[in-house]
Amino acid sequence: MPVTDQSVCFLAEQQRAREVVEWRTYEEEQQKLQEEQSAIELKQKLHLEEYRKERAGLSHLSWRQRKAALYRANKSKFAVRPSERTQRDELRVPLIIKGTHKHTRTHTHTHRTTVKLINKFRSQ
Repeated sequence: MPVTDQSVCFLAEQQRAREVVEWRTYEEEQQKLQEEQSAIELKQKLHLEEYRKERAGLSHLSWRQRKAALYRANKSKFAVRPSERTQRDELRVPLIIKGTHKHTRTHTHTHRTTVKLINKFRSQ
């Protein structure tokens, strides 16, 4: 069995080891945050320089003329933007299933049509 003094010393060493690990982790996090902050600041600076360079030639115009000039300059960028509707490889049929009362003709007809369409596309 260990002597009491030895176990107290061991526990104190464990506590100190945990503190060292926590401190190193904290220092690593702070270093990473500093690097990220530097990257953000650099990106903001570059963006601001580009923005000012773009606007420098338009400073003599009124805001309406400036807006019109920027619109004309950027119009082609928006024309080549990808479509918001995506193309899919598989065929899809939009179905509308009515939620009427089960004893009405519309419900039965819609249900039969839906089942026929689903079965038809499953077989393909």
